[in-house]
Amino acid sequence: MVCLDDVERFGGDFSVLFGFIVYLLDRGKIHCVLLADEDRAKEKFTPDFGKYKERIVGRTVTITPDVAAFCTQTINGLGDPIAREWLSRHRQYIEELMAQCGVSNLRTVRYFITEAASLISDMRPIEQSDIRPLLSAACFWIVSTSRDASQRETAATAFRIGGMSLAIQMHLNRSGGSSGGDDVVNRASKLVQEYGLEAQAATWPQSAAFAAMVKGREVDMALIAEDFSLHAYESGSKAREVQLQLSGYRQMTDPELQSAIYEAITVLEIGVEGDLVELLELYRTLRHFRQLGFIAQSEENYEHMMRTAFSSYDPTRLTCDKATLEFMLEHQDATSLPIWSIVDTLSKAIEAREDSARKEEFLAQLVDPTVPVPGLIESRGLFDGLDPQTYATELIARAPISTERLSKAIQKSYQVSNVKSFLEKDANFYDSVARILRKDLKLDVPRTIAQVSVLSVADQLSSLADKVR
Repeated sequence: MVCLDDVERFGGDFSVLFGFIVYLLDRGKIHCVLLADEDRAKEKFTPDFGKYKERIVGRTVTITPDVAAFCTQTINGLGDPIAREWLSRHRQYIEELMAQCGVSNLRTVRYFITEAASLISDMRPIEQSDIRPLLSAACFWIVSTSRDASQRETAATAFRIGGMSLAIQMHLNRSGGSSGGDDVVNRASKLVQEYGLEAQAATWPQSAAFAAMVKGREVDMALIAEDFSLHAYESGSKAREVQLQLSGYRQMTDPELQSAIYEAITVLEIGVEGDLVELLELYRTLRHFRQLGFIAQSEENYEHMMRTAFSSYDPTRLTCDKATLEFMLEHQDATSLPIWSIVDTLSKAIEAREDSARKEEFLAQLVDPTVPVPGLIESRGLFDGLDPQTYATELIARAPISTERLSKAIQKSYQVSNVKSFLEKDANFYDSVARILRKDLKLDVPRTIAQVSVLSVADQLSSLADKVR
């Protein structure tokens, strides 16, 4: 007897497998047992599977796994008592997730439960935590990637953007307003819908850490626990706090939802200190709620209120998650938002301020003997926009400490073989500083140590400029 397991996973043409089975039956006089998920085999090998099955299969025995009993058995067998207790309390919810996703493969069920137990063991949620968002997120991750490993990037995107952005994309898909085509955000929303997890996905927070874990990278589990509100944590961002509240609107009463909406509008109108992208995400959520009818204002009045609010923001009190903003531009059609021009102006002002602060910090490090010497490679671009006259004056005034540290930074840059690709844009700045140092330096007779060090670093700057130009 020969048993052929996992027939639905066969990577070749089914006619090849059929020929092999016929050979065993006719030539070898051997009995064959085919083990398969028949539904998936039919889907994969249509129409060959049904045609060949009728010709070679004598008897079919259907075995229906008892997923509920298997869940209980697997949970009871967990080694960590804390994880076992949490999952025992949520056993019925786990069974509902498996049924909703159409999971009958017991290996997938075991994989999900053991991964969920591992997450709980690593995170140690506080007692009053709601772990259902974490469980449904883990279910989506495990089930989607178990069935098709190529979906890993798509599944990760669902957590990269968070549940509310998924809900907005699904609404666009249904209304025909999506222009995403085959974009990864569009694919992520459709993958969630494929598994029937729309309601659960709405409770998923935006979590770059969970997205990284889905991709197979090492992450700090404390960050995931913080994102899923499993630890006692007071967010420093009011916008993020309100966004998390609104993500669970399906579990709210109508008065609770209206109260949360009022709080969100207040946060946006006041323009509290925080991240511009978090405020933009909150704006998108409220815009979605207005389209659903949760907000009575007309579109014109709502957008006017938001333009007034965002126009009043002080960029010196805000930060900007540049990576997330760029993702929104590329994948979430951010430029189509009515307030985009205001957001774009704010983001550029914030970036300019942060660049200026980085430059000031870099220059301070160059003359501060209490901190390690910064590298020019790591600090590339920080000279852009600086006044060479101001910097040269600072170097002379603080020599020889400033010049010795700059000399060390220059020497460190030579350790990189492709230094030109990093510092080419700064070459003119180096030349300008060198010329000003030589012109402005007043030399004594005899010369001082500081004066000699200034001349030396001027020569080094000229040589560096020549090397990277």
